[in-house]
Amino acid sequence: MATFNYSRTVLFAELTGGALNIDVTGNGKPSGFAVAGTFSGATVKLQQLIGSTYVDLGPETTLTANGGGLFVTPIGSLRVAISGASAGFSVTVIIKPIEL
Repeated sequence: MATFNYSRTVLFAELTGGALNIDVTGNGKPSGFAVAGTFSGATVKLQQLIGSTYVDLGPETTLTANGGGLFVTPIGSLRVAISGASAGFSVTVIIKPIEL
C-alpha cells in the first residue's frame, strides 16, 4: 500500500481493461488530490473504504480532465480508481496533505 504524500505516473500499459485501483493510506488531515496528463477517455477518482465498499469522496476528486480538489476524511483506507481509459492514457496522480 502506498504511503501518504503520494505521487505516481500511471501509464496505459499498467491498466487491465482500461482500469486500475491503487491503494493509498490517508492521514485524516486536509489534503489535495491532483491529476494531470492525457486522460484518453478515463475517469480518475479518489475513493474511501467504508465497511467493505469503496465510495467516491465527491465531485472535487472525480476527474475526467486535468484538475484537482481538496478533501478531508477520517478514513485511512483510500484508493485511486481509474476506469474507461484507452490507448495513450498517461497521468500523474498527486495526493498530499495541506500544510496550514
